[in-house]
Amino acid sequence: MTEITTRLSTALADRYTIERELGAGGMATVYLARDLKHERKVAVKVLRPELAAVLGAERFLNEIRVTANLQHSHILPLFDSGEADGFLFYVMPYVAGESLREKLQREKQLPIDEALKITQEVSSALDYAHRHEVIHRDIKPGNILLHDGQALVADFGIALAVTAAGGHRLTETGLSLGTPEYMSPEQATGDRELDARSDIYSLGAVLYEMLAGEPPHTGPTAQAVLAKILTQTAEKLTTRRDTVPLNVEAATLKALEHLPADRFTSADAFSRALTDPGFRHREPGTPGAPTRESGLAAVLRQHWSTGWSLAGLVAIVAGAALWKAWQTPEPTEQALSRFAISLPDGMTMVRVGSYGPALALSRSGTRLAYVAHEGGDTKLYVRRIDEFEAHEVAGTERAWSPFFSPDERWIGFFADHKLKKVPLEGGAPQTLADVSLGGPSLGGATWGLDDTIIFADLFRPGLWQVSAGGGTPERIMGGSDSQTEHPGMLPIWPDMLPHGKTVLYTVGTGSGINAGLAVMSLETGEHRLVTEGGGNGRYVPSGHLVYALGGDLLAQPFDLDELVVTGTPVPVLKGVMTGGEGTGHFAVAWNGSLAYVPGRLAGPARELEWVYMGGDRERLPLPPGNYTNVRISPDGRHLSYLSEGPPAGVWVYDLARGASQRLTDEQADASFPIWTPDGRRLVFQSNRDGGPFMDLAWMPADGSGPEERLLDRPNSQYPHSWADNGRMLIFTETGDPVSQGDVWMLEPGGDRLPRPLLNTASNESLPAVSPDGRWIAFVSDDSGRPEVLVQPFPGPGAKTPISTSGGTGPLWAPNGRELYYRDASGDTVRAVAFEGHPTVRVGNPRILFTGNYVPDYPFGRQYDISAGGDRFLMTMGTPPIQGWTEINVVLGWAESLQEAVPSEAANR
Repeated sequence: MTEITTRLSTALADRYTIERELGAGGMATVYLARDLKHERKVAVKVLRPELAAVLGAERFLNEIRVTANLQHSHILPLFDSGEADGFLFYVMPYVAGESLREKLQREKQLPIDEALKITQEVSSALDYAHRHEVIHRDIKPGNILLHDGQALVADFGIALAVTAAGGHRLTETGLSLGTPEYMSPEQATGDRELDARSDIYSLGAVLYEMLAGEPPHTGPTAQAVLAKILTQTAEKLTTRRDTVPLNVEAATLKALEHLPADRFTSADAFSRALTDPGFRHREPGTPGAPTRESGLAAVLRQHWSTGWSLAGLVAIVAGAALWKAWQTPEPTEQALSRFAISLPDGMTMVRVGSYGPALALSRSGTRLAYVAHEGGDTKLYVRRIDEFEAHEVAGTERAWSPFFSPDERWIGFFADHKLKKVPLEGGAPQTLADVSLGGPSLGGATWGLDDTIIFADLFRPGLWQVSAGGGTPERIMGGSDSQTEHPGMLPIWPDMLPHGKTVLYTVGTGSGINAGLAVMSLETGEHRLVTEGGGNGRYVPSGHLVYALGGDLLAQPFDLDELVVTGTPVPVLKGVMTGGEGTGHFAVAWNGSLAYVPGRLAGPARELEWVYMGGDRERLPLPPGNYTNVRISPDGRHLSYLSEGPPAGVWVYDLARGASQRLTDEQADASFPIWTPDGRRLVFQSNRDGGPFMDLAWMPADGSGPEERLLDRPNSQYPHSWADNGRMLIFTETGDPVSQGDVWMLEPGGDRLPRPLLNTASNESLPAVSPDGRWIAFVSDDSGRPEVLVQPFPGPGAKTPISTSGGTGPLWAPNGRELYYRDASGDTVRAVAFEGHPTVRVGNPRILFTGNYVPDYPFGRQYDISAGGDRFLMTMGTPPIQGWTEINVVLGWAESLQEAVPSEAANR
């Protein structure tokens, strides 16, 4: 139960028992509750806190009482309303059926007779309310409930109460009343004095959707929909469904007229026209019918005469222009031009090798966002393309992977194991969902046209969907049941295609070599590969897919209707910075603009280094390579490491002879090797069977025997440490949607039954058991960021903090009297004195040494200590590369792309 739910339950305990949350909308969260006095189930709707703060309790409750007296067989009554502990709430009957929205999502279109019955029942409710001078203002499928074959209109007058109480101050909340697809033109332009004809328009839009399968006006953003409402007449129903009777089509189109004077004067008149076979109405395009221009002009003239502001008119026209740009995903006429944006002195973008795109462009190409830091935490910065200065977005510390909302009012990002959004015009960030990612890692997100966000999560593999208003994420792809097209792969870097029904994503391997780009239908769930290789793909409105491969951008013609590539890939831009899992640090806007970080990684340039306690450093005589997960053998004579290639695999290096031996091949996709305490074997992750998860396996360290699987479970495991005199293997497992990363133990030489050690709603990772076997150090994000903790082994017992400002990669001194850990950046190694008996005593962290080292992975420590405790084995990071303080912008790039790689889009 969330903190808000707990507070609400306590505040209403004398009247209602809150059972569970039913859902959340733009204005309120709905809870199922039990009315204690009347012993009945009710729906308690609680206004969003920011809305309640603007309205004020007294004014809202006074206004809502006006609607409490509405008594009609098709109106859901208002039982109660009030204020409790700062919450504004109202109570209605709990309807066990479904909403019309849910029915339409399932059936798309309704039988004509059923659609007319629902419309007539709602018309009856509206006619009754209108005669009592109450306007609903928010008629939509979600507010029409279906119960025992009858339609019930919910939230009657709530929008009016909010408007009357809050008035113009609603803009402070970032909320708007009404749903764009069902707003009347006068409501779309901000009229507060609405009459019955506004509700009639909205009901006409609902009927249109029930018959045609979608509302009369749709678009990628709220502004685009509103612009279309103001500038276009609805298409004839019979062109979409020829079985619709002519009188039904005529009545629906009359209800949807631009001007209120041209609509029905009452809901009852609308209802009667639906049953009158002889009713006819002028068709769009006939004499007297409003054209797009005249309809808009009429609306503008009406509002000009009533004192509508010039700014409001400009906004309407601008919205119409934006609609035209977004409806047809082709670049606008824009001269090709290039310029560079240099970051201020002392500011740099995210470090080389970080996962997650470091920048984003808004769809219109007018705003650029990027992740940067100035000696501290990373933050988001946003600037308009036509301005010289960027501004820091407050509340975005430790942010990464930014992405814009389609209407460009919000920017989403990841931070502190959360998916968040923040309004661009100012305001506090809002948490939308918990994610398992503890720092810049595999993932990415895209904001859909239906106001949902699709994101990827490395340690809960798959694609997830969550409302842009927040809530519980739903996995829409991932796990063993839906990886048949590319088993063992990770869907990452999603990107919504322009029509909003298909997601483009990268098929990652987790080892830096991508299988290619794939698409998934949000309607059917079907998915398939469309390209071979490459990552971080983006659709360009010139009709291309563009993706990163080997430091270059490649373009390939793409048929947006058939979702297939139609030509061969062509390199179109060299020297684009890439990061982990082939991330290309570039962004493309729907107007054809391009932004990218220039530069190129120098290839496998990591080196291994001894760092002695006295401060001396010594490079190992290994050639530069892609080294990760280095470990020293118990006898100190060998090293093990993972090489990401070429060739990839687990390797063993003989320190005395200076010779390397490869143990595993690419087929195993092995990673995270550790030594057994006797030094005879290496335990590692393996995916040799090609399944969707990485399982534990081991093999002789001298390569004298085959790989043997230790565990086969429906999640991925990572080996870390040993306990019980080397009998028990301590490992982490990821993928649980609730507990995320957990710590387990297993007896490889015994029953091989996994037993949980640390299993909470937080991420626990990188466990290390003390030399005396009495303590376990680990990383937890329970505080909101990764910190190193210690507790008794095998538990239970109190958790003792070790790090004080973020930490990862705990490592015990061989004598057990010190703990070492690293800052999140990986640059600094710290030491903390530790004493466990007779009581736990922990010293203050002190810096041992710093350097350009590869940071710890969320589930893999990237350094080790010798058995004698006199030196550390460190992996040197890739040398800094120039270019991370600069962003190149290319305007009109899509047109030049069309010339370089012709596509069919140019001929459409």
